[in-house]
Amino acid sequence: MRRTLLLTGGPRSTSRVMALTCDASTGRPREVVKRARLAESEARLAREWTALSRVRGIGERCRAPLPIAFDGSGSGPQVVEEFVPGLPLDALISSRTLGPIARRMTDWLVLLARETRRPAARDARSRAAPWLELFHRNFGSLVDPHDLAETGRLLERCTLPAVMEQRDLGPWNVLAGRDRWVVLDWEVAEQEGFPLLDLIYFISNLCFIRQRSLVPARWLAAYRRHLDPHTVEGRVRQHAIADYATALSLDAEAIHAARALHWVIHSASEYRALTADVGHAPPDAVLRRCPTVSLWKAELDALRKERT
Repeated sequence: MRRTLLLTGGPRSTSRVMALTCDASTGRPREVVKRARLAESEARLAREWTALSRVRGIGERCRAPLPIAFDGSGSGPQVVEEFVPGLPLDALISSRTLGPIARRMTDWLVLLARETRRPAARDARSRAAPWLELFHRNFGSLVDPHDLAETGRLLERCTLPAVMEQRDLGPWNVLAGRDRWVVLDWEVAEQEGFPLLDLIYFISNLCFIRQRSLVPARWLAAYRRHLDPHTVEGRVRQHAIADYATALSLDAEAIHAARALHWVIHSASEYRALTADVGHAPPDAVLRRCPTVSLWKAELDALRKERT
């Protein structure tokens, strides 16, 4: 016999409802149940189930939760996953753990990419075109067209394989247990994703948390430290990217293209959140509070300096 404990109704109408099923005799959690509230969330849950099914069994010291059941009938889709005990990884970040955490996640992302890698059906520029167009449409007034063209040129020069991309790999989405880490929340995972992007996102947020730069207004100054190889954060980032690229045989042009593209893709979720907050297309005054455009510009500036 089991009991159910409601965890959250979600802060937004698009959030999913989460609950735990617990053993009635011991009270110990056994499964996590996710249910959609709106059509948008239904698609995200279906995407999570597909992603979890594909990455099942990849990794030992780090892995995704085991998928148990998917029910697409009734009032809305429902995903059931194993319950995994542990602490959010962001609670364990310190100057002492920064390097070891980055190395461990790099190793798992290399394994994930190797196990899911496939030749891309289209070239990198064509695959990225919808994201570049969306970025320009959402933030056009803040985006320098020369910078956008430069991003496109970097993508034209390289070959990027298609890999599974979790696409929300912040330390808060990793549970650290006694024997292994478990990566949660695969609702926006991309089956034909880009290599390196998950690692850049993880390392960036790892360093933001380490520097206590949790307010978006402080991200740009903190990110410039990440881009400086003479800082602790910069060395951690540089070594992680180099190790990942070497393991997957990515050349310098592929690294540069992935770095230029990273914040372009992640800006889409920031724009959706701003739109939900104000209830309509955000005005420029609101868009300027979104840090991803500034982070993208800082990345391009760093790339230019490295090439000179």
